[in-house]
Amino acid sequence: MNPADSLAKMKDTDELLEKREKLLQKKVDDELREAKKMSMSNNKRAAMMSLKKKKMYEKQLEQLNGTRVTIATQIIAVENAMLGRDAMSALQLGAKAMKAIHGDLDIDKVEDVMEVRLGGNLWGKCIHMYLFLTVFLVCIGYSRANGHSQ
Repeated sequence: MNPADSLAKMKDTDELLEKREKLLQKKVDDELREAKKMSMSNNKRAAMMSLKKKKMYEKQLEQLNGTRVTIATQIIAVENAMLGRDAMSALQLGAKAMKAIHGDLDIDKVEDVMEVRLGGNLWGKCIHMYLFLTVFLVCIGYSRANGHSQ
């Protein structure tokens, strides 16, 4: 049975137990009314019997509530497991997509690109520095011919 089917079965079972719980609660209420009625008519023996039945139904109600709590806990656990499975599946798809995108790259290709990029940056910095120094020297009046400022 797959997780979705198990989840559906547990929810159906919980609904069935809820119906049983309502029936038992009705029986508890009925027995309490019967006990009061018998007590009013001075039939103590019948009143005691109704109270004993009421207590028996209440005990069944407690057991039923415990079972429903267990089922609810299991439903939550299965839903969380299914959510975790779906999240893992999505992460795996993302990893496959990233691998497909970067599949033809290897360390040598990355190194070549970085070398060209850094080399280009180095030349750019050198040109920038040369232009800066030229402008600076012109501003302070430095002459190439005599090697000193005017």
